[in-house]
Amino acid sequence: MKEMHYQSKCSRGFVTLFAVLIASLLLAVGFVIFDITFKEISFSTVVLDSNFALYAADTGIECALYWDLKYPGTANYNSGSVFATSSGSTPPSSGVSCNGEDIAAAPWTIDESPLSATTTFTITFNPESYCSIVTVAKSGSPVQTTVVSAGYNTCASSASNRIERALQANY
Repeated sequence: MKEMHYQSKCSRGFVTLFAVLIASLLLAVGFVIFDITFKEISFSTVVLDSNFALYAADTGIECALYWDLKYPGTANYNSGSVFATSSGSTPPSSGVSCNGEDIAAAPWTIDESPLSATTTFTITFNPESYCSIVTVAKSGSPVQTTVVSAGYNTCASSASNRIERALQANY
């Protein structure tokens, strides 16, 4: 006698349900892996941009510190600093170079009063990619100096991914 094997409808439905369940599980795992990868790439981009902003800030403050402490002076301006200290100061109009850029010839602003002065200038890196806005404030007698350098990963102030990192020195 020949045996016949019958597969019930219930058994065939279980195999289909099991296959759909496994496919759904694998798809969910794939989406989770994709989401993690996407977030890691986004995070690494932010970290890279943050580093560029920090390096720009560091370069700006180093430039300001150098020219504030090492300027040889001239007959009209021999304070040992290139930056104005009061309304009677006459800073040079050229010859102050940072990153190959003459910051004195570029538009820099000087806000002066009888006992204090604030000089602000911008340094750009990699033609308009990164920049640093540096503010040197001098006041009092003896003169107290505050240097603030804000570095940016992009010079476009309207950029949605603009990151700012700032450094400050007081002496």
